[in-house]
Amino acid sequence: MKLNLGKVSPGLENVTTNKRINAEDKKPHHSVAALITQNDKDGNIQYLTQWHLKHKMLTPPCGKVKPDQGIVEALIIEMKEELDIEVENYMEILQYTKEYDMNGKMVPVTMHVFKVLKYKGTP
Repeated sequence: MKLNLGKVSPGLENVTTNKRINAEDKKPHHSVAALITQNDKDGNIQYLTQWHLKHKMLTPPCGKVKPDQGIVEALIIEMKEELDIEVENYMEILQYTKEYDMNGKMVPVTMHVFKVLKYKGTP
Protein backbone atom coordinates (compact mmCIF):
# COMPACT_ATOMS: atom_id res chain seq x y z
CA MET A 1 0.00 0.00 0.00
CA LYS A 2 1.30 3.43 -0.93
CA LEU A 3 0.70 6.49 1.27
CA ASN A 4 1.12 9.81 -0.50
CA LEU A 5 0.36 12.89 1.57
CA GLY A 6 1.58 15.29 -1.10
CA LYS A 7 -1.06 14.88 -3.81
CA VAL A 8 -4.60 16.18 -3.74
CA SER A 9 -6.96 13.26 -3.37
CA PRO A 10 -9.70 12.86 -5.98
CA GLY A 11 -12.69 14.89 -4.87
CA LEU A 12 -10.64 17.52 -3.00
CA GLU A 13 -9.91 19.67 -6.04
CA ASN A 14 -12.84 21.99 -5.27
CA VAL A 15 -12.44 22.13 -1.51
CA THR A 16 -11.93 25.92 -1.69
CA THR A 17 -15.63 26.31 -2.52
CA ASN A 18 -16.91 23.73 -0.05
CA LYS A 19 -19.97 25.08 1.78
CA ARG A 20 -19.60 22.49 4.56
CA ILE A 21 -16.36 24.06 5.85
CA ASN A 22 -17.13 26.06 8.98
CA ALA A 23 -15.24 28.56 11.15
CA GLU A 24 -13.79 25.79 13.36
CA ASP A 25 -12.36 24.06 10.29
CA LYS A 26 -10.40 27.23 9.48
CA LYS A 27 -8.47 27.11 12.78
CA PRO A 28 -5.44 24.87 13.38
CA HIS A 29 -6.73 21.68 14.99
CA HIS A 30 -6.16 18.01 15.74
CA SER A 31 -8.20 15.19 14.22
CA VAL A 32 -8.45 11.47 14.93
CA ALA A 33 -8.92 8.59 12.51
CA ALA A 34 -9.49 4.91 13.23
CA LEU A 35 -8.22 1.98 11.21
CA ILE A 36 -10.62 -0.89 11.75
CA THR A 37 -9.84 -4.05 9.85
CA GLN A 38 -11.10 -7.57 9.36
CA ASN A 39 -10.03 -10.48 7.18
CA ASP A 40 -12.33 -11.72 4.44
CA LYS A 41 -12.88 -15.42 3.71
CA ASP A 42 -9.73 -15.49 1.53
CA GLY A 43 -7.56 -13.89 4.22
CA ASN A 44 -7.43 -10.47 2.57
CA ILE A 45 -7.46 -7.49 4.92
CA GLN A 46 -10.49 -5.22 4.57
CA TYR A 47 -10.48 -1.66 5.92
CA LEU A 48 -13.61 0.04 7.17
CA THR A 49 -14.23 3.30 5.31
CA GLN A 50 -17.08 5.76 5.16
CA TRP A 51 -18.09 8.55 2.84
CA HIS A 52 -16.81 11.88 4.18
CA LEU A 53 -19.49 14.45 3.36
CA LYS A 54 -17.24 17.47 3.77
CA HIS A 55 -14.38 16.18 1.60
CA LYS A 56 -16.51 14.06 -0.74
CA MET A 57 -14.34 10.95 -0.59
CA LEU A 58 -13.95 7.65 1.27
CA THR A 59 -11.96 7.94 4.50
CA PRO A 60 -11.42 5.88 7.62
CA PRO A 61 -13.88 6.93 10.34
CA CYS A 62 -12.56 10.24 11.62
CA GLY A 63 -13.42 13.43 13.43
CA LYS A 64 -12.12 16.69 14.80
CA VAL A 65 -10.77 16.92 18.35
CA LYS A 66 -12.74 19.59 20.18
CA PRO A 67 -10.73 22.18 22.17
CA ASP A 68 -11.84 20.73 25.52
CA GLN A 69 -11.05 17.08 24.59
CA GLY A 70 -7.99 14.90 24.86
CA ILE A 71 -6.89 12.92 21.80
CA VAL A 72 -7.99 9.50 23.14
CA GLU A 73 -11.23 10.94 24.48
CA ALA A 74 -11.97 12.29 20.99
CA LEU A 75 -11.25 8.87 19.44
CA ILE A 76 -13.70 7.16 21.79
CA ILE A 77 -16.41 9.80 21.34
CA GLU A 78 -16.05 10.01 17.54
CA MET A 79 -16.24 6.24 17.09
CA LYS A 80 -19.38 6.13 19.23
CA GLU A 81 -20.92 8.97 17.20
CA GLU A 82 -19.80 7.77 13.76
CA LEU A 83 -20.10 3.99 14.13
CA ASP A 84 -21.98 3.30 17.37
CA ILE A 85 -19.07 1.23 18.73
CA GLU A 86 -17.28 1.31 22.06
CA VAL A 87 -13.50 1.31 21.60
CA GLU A 88 -11.88 -0.99 24.15
CA ASN A 89 -8.29 -1.28 22.93
CA TYR A 90 -6.32 0.89 20.52
CA MET A 91 -2.82 1.90 19.51
CA GLU A 92 -1.74 5.19 17.94
CA ILE A 93 0.18 4.21 14.82
CA LEU A 94 0.76 7.49 13.02
CA GLN A 95 0.77 11.21 13.71
CA TYR A 96 1.43 13.88 11.13
CA THR A 97 0.67 17.53 10.48
CA LYS A 98 -0.32 18.77 7.04
CA GLU A 99 -1.76 22.02 5.78
CA TYR A 100 -5.12 21.81 4.04
CA ASP A 101 -6.89 24.46 1.97
CA MET A 102 -10.05 25.37 3.86
CA ASN A 103 -11.90 27.75 1.55
CA GLY A 104 -8.76 29.68 0.63
CA LYS A 105 -7.05 29.52 4.02
CA MET A 106 -4.18 27.09 4.57
CA VAL A 107 -4.80 25.40 7.93
CA PRO A 108 -2.45 23.02 9.74
CA VAL A 109 -4.23 19.86 10.86
CA THR A 110 -2.49 17.33 13.10
CA MET A 111 -3.90 13.88 12.40
CA HIS A 112 -3.69 11.09 14.98
CA VAL A 113 -4.30 7.70 13.36
CA PHE A 114 -5.24 4.81 15.64
CA LYS A 115 -5.49 1.10 14.98
CA VAL A 116 -8.59 -0.04 16.84
CA LEU A 117 -7.66 -3.45 18.21
CA LYS A 118 -10.87 -4.29 20.07
CA TYR A 119 -14.36 -2.80 20.23
CA LYS A 120 -17.93 -3.62 21.22
CA GLY A 121 -20.75 -3.24 18.75
CA THR A 122 -21.19 -3.63 15.03
CA PRO A 123 -19.95 -0.77 12.87
